[in-house]
Amino acid sequence: YMDSIENDYITCPLPNDPRIQKKLEQGFAWYYQRALTGDAKAQYTVANAYLAGVGTAIDYPKAMEYLHQAAVQGYAPAQATY
Repeated sequence: YMDSIENDYITCPLPNDPRIQKKLEQGFAWYYQRALTGDAKAQYTVANAYLAGVGTAIDYPKAMEYLHQAAVQGYAPAQATY
């Protein structure tokens, strides 16, 4: 699902299986840690996760914050979205 979010689409509804939710949360945590180091692609992925609530709660202000950070660094997908 994280790869799908990164490409601006979700291929299917997120299942309610707790095991899958845990994997999504772990994936989000990994991308979040990378985003904190200044990785623009990770910042963009975190922004999309916040927008869609994948692996984390929906949080539009945080999504815009990370999208802005990625765009300022010149990450083209973030610039096109921001």
